[in-house]
Amino acid sequence: MNTTSTKNDFKSTIFLPSLLLMGGFGIAYNLAIALHEFGHVIAYLIDGATVTEYVLNPFSWSWAEGRGFSNRIFALWGGVLFGQLMALLPLLLTMLIKNQLFDLQARLLAATAFLVNGIYLTAGAALNFGDGGVLQQLGVNGAWIYLVGIVYLVIAFFLWAGLQGQLGLDKKSSCKSRLIVIMAGIAPYMVLIFLFNLVFNSRQLLMWGGLAAVGIFSAIPIALLGHLLARRVSERSVTNGAQLFRTDAIV
Repeated sequence: MNTTSTKNDFKSTIFLPSLLLMGGFGIAYNLAIALHEFGHVIAYLIDGATVTEYVLNPFSWSWAEGRGFSNRIFALWGGVLFGQLMALLPLLLTMLIKNQLFDLQARLLAATAFLVNGIYLTAGAALNFGDGGVLQQLGVNGAWIYLVGIVYLVIAFFLWAGLQGQLGLDKKSSCKSRLIVIMAGIAPYMVLIFLFNLVFNSRQLLMWGGLAAVGIFSAIPIALLGHLLARRVSERSVTNGAQLFRTDAIV
């Protein structure tokens, strides 16, 4: 076995993609949270309210508060609706900005925003915290909250599966390699969230620890879906190639 070749393979297929994703995910996560809270701000302004607070914390609660609004339900939905729409805007800019890193970061932002908002809504509705919990307390049918959350998660998984090729995870990459890269990219930031709340917010450690764990283990369906889609595309390419060969032979 060529040790040098093995080290180079590990560097190009595992280490560098993991490092790239680690940095990109940290940026995407914080942008997703900032845009979520700004979505509340937009809802406040549409409702004629005055924004009194806009606070961001990279490792725990962030919030936007307002006063004088008439529809609190609308304000609560603003985070996952307006915030998510803004997270999709960089994807439109990729048509103008032809840069691979920008394209990857734009896709990662959209995928992360859908993932974060989806987990936040469904977990909040189930465990009675955050926007999802308050919406239920205000009389919103939980089925609608779960529906939006689940749709967001499904979209997130497909977006995450689609961007794996930009990380160098091609049709030859195993499901195990995908899982290692994605978990290595997500887990460090989730661990920082857990540690921050362990020190500064221990009363809510179970909730934040649970959310961090869900974030880490979301790498499993993401890697599996990415692997299955890559195999399907590969098999379709082989089939199309075989059909083309048969046609050429007949001609």
